[in-house]
Amino acid sequence: MSGAGRPKLLGFMTWLMLIVGVLQAVSGAFVIIGRDKKEVLDALDATSSEATTIGIIMIVFGVFGVFVASSLRSAANWSRIFVGVIALANLVALIWAAISYHVLHWYNVAWPALVYALIAGYLFMDDDVKEYFGQ
Repeated sequence: MSGAGRPKLLGFMTWLMLIVGVLQAVSGAFVIIGRDKKEVLDALDATSSEATTIGIIMIVFGVFGVFVASSLRSAANWSRIFVGVIALANLVALIWAAISYHVLHWYNVAWPALVYALIAGYLFMDDDVKEYFGQ
């Protein structure tokens, strides 16, 4: 990396986060639109008012995801720390679940745990990322 530009992997991660945030918000809107349809309620195992709440929460999380991804793209250090901490928390939760639940085997959480470990490691330890965020 030349020093001033955004690391390519970070750019890829932010695009994925943007896409997921938009899809989550759109999905939340579709849940709200379909809150009176039997198929939607059966799929969610929820009432119409619960479906509305689920849809609103999905929209809020989607918009927040887009905001965090945009902040990562603009080198806001708080967003790097936020995403890294969330990745670490997910890693810890997966390890705890694998140890705590006898029906959940280690290989069920190996790939997601590896992904979260790589994301956190990349955001906290990569020299190019630290340079991009002014560390």
